Amino acid sequence: MAAALAVAVAATAAGVLPAYAAVEGPVVLNTSVSHEPAEVIDRPMKVATQNALAPLTPTTPTDSGEYNLTPTISGTAAVGQTLSLETGTWPPGTTFIYRWYADGASLPGVTGSTLVLGPEHAGKAITVHVIGSWSTLGGGSVQTYADTEPTASVGDGTLAGSTPAVSGGPTVGQTLSVETGTWTEGTTFAYQWLADGAPVVGAAGPILVLGPDHAGKSITARVTGSKPGYTPESRTSEPTAKVAYEATPAAVTFTDKNGTKDDSYTVPATAGVDYLVGGNVVPAGTYRGAGALVVYPAAREGYRLAPSPGFSSMLG
Repeated sequence: MAAALAVAVAATAAGVLPAYAAVEGPVVLNTSVSHEPAEVIDRPMKVATQNALAPLTPTTPTDSGEYNLTPTISGTAAVGQTLSLETGTWPPGTTFIYRWYADGASLPGVTGSTLVLGPEHAGKAITVHVIGSWSTLGGGSVQTYADTEPTASVGDGTLAGSTPAVSGGPTVGQTLSVETGTWTEGTTFAYQWLADGAPVVGAAGPILVLGPDHAGKSITARVTGSKPGYTPESRTSEPTAKVAYEATPAAVTFTDKNGTKDDSYTVPATAGVDYLVGGNVVPAGTYRGAGALVVYPAAREGYRLAPSPGFSSMLG
């Protein structure tokens, strides 16, 4: 076991003054009137006195007990995480000063019992130097220090990020946009659009104008977040419906000749559109009709209808 320094009381011609002694063994604070070593510390440690310690006499109140003056650091050594210092067990009334170090270099302005790890700490081991001071029952004061064991080297942090969302209609000629969602503050983004899972060449921004080469494919957006000291993270949106061409149905023409049986309706030829009467597709052309007649447009494969109400008339 490493030797530790202890304050012992030695008689001199001038009175009773502090002396230093090297000891072995557990932490024992013993200020009994037997004048045994006054402080025994379980690791190499420097003990200094501020003001002369009052002489120990049979009438001086004293305390006895065991103390653990070894501070420790808790928490995950990664950027973005918080480390906390536990001082251990010190004499009652001890006041502390904390000094944090990264690879042995002092961290200016960090004087509390916690440290939020930033990119500047990445790859470095963290330690804390603890200075404790307490008053003795004889009216003097004692100051000593202890150091923590170093942490593991601080690793990269983990970015928090949500799944991006794509908005806009999946129609040729329309524009899709991607919203990144909520990420760790300070994150910057890179974008890549994909069509049926394959990267779209040159599509590396937050918007995508859909062209004929996207028709029939589902579109996703992959967002990659980056921040110094953190491992980059990627998230991919849910796929859109398959991209289609937009088809605008041309109007159906109705001819109603009162008093005759020559009533008719004409179905136009429109790219991407079928016309249905009674649930059946009616090819383009002119047809006789009578009574209430309703014609509905329907999109063909690879097309999506522009908003249309359908067509109806009362013939005869």
